[in-house]
Amino acid sequence: MSMKVLTWVWHDCDVTSHTELLVMLALADEADDDGGSCFPSIRRLAAKARLSVGGVHKVLDRIEADERIVIDRPDKPAPGRHNRYQILVPWSVDDRSPGEQSDGEPFTEGSELFTTVHPKSERTLRPLDLPIEKTNAQSVIDAEFSTWWETVVWRKVGKGQAIRAWRAARKKTDADTLTDAAFTYRAQTANDDPEYQKHPATWLNGECWLDEPPPKATTAGERALAKIHARSGT
Repeated sequence: MSMKVLTWVWHDCDVTSHTELLVMLALADEADDDGGSCFPSIRRLAAKARLSVGGVHKVLDRIEADERIVIDRPDKPAPGRHNRYQILVPWSVDDRSPGEQSDGEPFTEGSELFTTVHPKSERTLRPLDLPIEKTNAQSVIDAEFSTWWETVVWRKVGKGQAIRAWRAARKKTDADTLTDAAFTYRAQTANDDPEYQKHPATWLNGECWLDEPPPKATTAGERALAKIHARSGT
């Protein structure tokens, strides 16, 4: 999963329908920070996007034709051999690292960062694509929070407190760690009464991304005891 690509898809990708957005988010959830290393099966994409297999095929054809992605299909389709996808994010111009010029020096204002265009996407690279210390850090962190809030959060309450807690948490760890841990917490409490689920701000302020998963309960009594511990935080 790449929070950088997820954030770009959520806020800046020019898709034309909600189904295209869902499939792009499903691909971004599998990709690296350059939009590549992405090999999900069609069924996996369908499950993530809540679409049929046929529906995913149609969406993939559309976003490929619109040059949002490139699909490298196997020469000989076979079980276990999946398409390789490249999301055409604006910073994957060539083999350079994000935030690096062709001479290996970091981008600065006035450099080719503001004039280089991806040959497929025809979108000019923006300051958001610089390393976090080279641009407005809070804007990047707030964009990460928006993606986290829309795609991960189990209870959408106390957003103002949550974004302040997110900013504090990002000084201690990275967005991917927060996202993975939040997905785990959401899955663990999916069947709980919402009253007993932690508010997002409480979860962040409590540094709950550091929590170890509860031991697997083997009896009804142990499962009940584990649920009591989870609710009390002990």
